[in-house]
Amino acid sequence: MVDIMLSLSKAENLLDVTDPYAGREKTCRKPIVEITVSPLITRSSLRELEISWDVGDQWSKGDWIALYNEAPEAKIKPLFKTEIRDSIGWTSTGIPEGRRFQENPNFNKVCLGYWAAYWKPNLSSPAAISCLGTNPKWMGDLKKVIRNIKLKDMFIPGTHDSAAFHLAFSPFKESRYHKYVFAQDENILEQLIHGARYLDFRIGYYNGIWWLNHGIVKVHPLQHVLDEIKLFLNNTQEIIFMDLHAFPVGFRERDVHQQLVKYLRKELDSYMAPPWLTWNANLGQLWDRNRRLVVAYNDRSIVAEHFDVLWWPVMQKWPDVRSLNALHSYFDGVFKMFERKSRSSSIAWAAMAELTPDVWGVISDKYGGLRRMAYTVNHNVTQWFRGDWGALCNAVAVDYIRSTGIVEAAIRWNVRKAIRSNCDP
Repeated sequence: MVDIMLSLSKAENLLDVTDPYAGREKTCRKPIVEITVSPLITRSSLRELEISWDVGDQWSKGDWIALYNEAPEAKIKPLFKTEIRDSIGWTSTGIPEGRRFQENPNFNKVCLGYWAAYWKPNLSSPAAISCLGTNPKWMGDLKKVIRNIKLKDMFIPGTHDSAAFHLAFSPFKESRYHKYVFAQDENILEQLIHGARYLDFRIGYYNGIWWLNHGIVKVHPLQHVLDEIKLFLNNTQEIIFMDLHAFPVGFRERDVHQQLVKYLRKELDSYMAPPWLTWNANLGQLWDRNRRLVVAYNDRSIVAEHFDVLWWPVMQKWPDVRSLNALHSYFDGVFKMFERKSRSSSIAWAAMAELTPDVWGVISDKYGGLRRMAYTVNHNVTQWFRGDWGALCNAVAVDYIRSTGIVEAAIRWNVRKAIRSNCDP
């Protein structure tokens, strides 16, 4: 079997078997070069920067990529450079990002001190360029272009187990608890500012207090997270999809669900989009009403009682697998099904694009933790959804979102969907 595990080699290339659309014509798409942040952590390194590229048939021998701490020009010496041996690939730069999130959040798009460039030997300026930046207003900035896309057809970038975040400011040795509880490196406000719009929440109820959980483990109080969501909505024109998908602790009695809905109404009533619009509504209908928070609730009987505020559940396509090959095989089947028949369902769905450890794997630390598992697949997941899977997906949820290019892929594909083209404008 072809080995499709990726390494930390200096010029890491994705193998063709991981790209279901390898070889298709890409001349109508702009070349991509992007900076991502590795999820890996050791006692001496944290948040190392990586560069990914996908330049289609523009690639030729002698092309190279580079990392800079200022806007790239030919006369500027890069922090890192390497020749690229293929049209698609990833490379680790060995340069740490540090934590570059301001105490006072910035709701405007900004570059965070690093730029990547794709160079061809015969050009005096880069063929493609991007910065390591934020994306707090990408939907609002594209409002006129994407307003007619239906919610169920939109590519919504998001996070899996969104509330299972741990903010690390310096390298440390992970405990077993850290390895298998935390799935994100940014808090909810940071995730939103970096472009996530689908949030996957699991709610626990402990002695009168609402918590967000990863499985049966409580991680952060729900109140603090709701405050961050409201702060974000108050400062942008973005639309957020909040999926209350599981209730693992404290919900044995139906009345607890009723109490939770009462609490959500009190905290979020003026933000919640009316569910009678249905998932067939377009983005413009939410913008026109200035109700930009879609709250999906994974209990149909509760939704039926509160259909003025709760949306029907998001159908999560969860592979529950432990290898890259199995993850690809699962979603290949999902998307082949969508290609065979037009998707007429009025229900939203989410591709849960991450590996899941089994119990014995956690006990034995077989997988090295969720960071290592995310690193195993996130480069490939990015490439799959940069490809034509991006035209067919709805929400896509990943672990350690900034180690992927999912947000930028979603932006590109939503513009293509809006103009009804597989090409970039």
